[in-house]
Amino acid sequence: LSGRFRSALGPLMRELKLYGEIVKNRGAKPRVMILPSHDRQVGSSLLRAYNIADHLAANGWATIICHKSLSRQARQRIAAAFRPDIILIQKSRHPANLPKYYGDTPIVFDIDDADFQNPTQESRFLEGLRGSRRVIAGSKFTADWCRQHHSSVDIVWTGTPVRATPVRPQSGRAHIVAWASSGPH
Repeated sequence: LSGRFRSALGPLMRELKLYGEIVKNRGAKPRVMILPSHDRQVGSSLLRAYNIADHLAANGWATIICHKSLSRQARQRIAAAFRPDIILIQKSRHPANLPKYYGDTPIVFDIDDADFQNPTQESRFLEGLRGSRRVIAGSKFTADWCRQHHSSVDIVWTGTPVRATPVRPQSGRAHIVAWASSGPH
């Protein structure tokens, strides 16, 4: 298969798979649609979108999570078919991650980075805040800034799952001056 055909087929197959999930969860309540900015391999999306979806599903929620490859139109079709009770938008970096695209469905906007510090991201960030019912901030610094623009902001620090094996102590690791987990500018 050519690269172009594969790149078109992947999102279509992901969208079709979600329709199967919608049919399987028909009538289930409550329903949440989660819109991550990246895929499962990126730390913030794993911890603040995919792991949340897994936990909610294990606790009786009907969950749909839209892969980053799904277009705005595909995400809107999924939202129309699924009719979520709430949508969780994890960051505004994905072009489709803005509340204005999802009608009257209550939006929770999750942001764990200070994207508002980047002049090219600030307007998207503000748009995400304005269209959301609630905001989850990943730090006090981010929450303080968000509270200037939104009245319902909560801080949720990201935790990682407990590891099955012991972690090597910091004293046994190399000295690190700076480290970025994904997508540094």
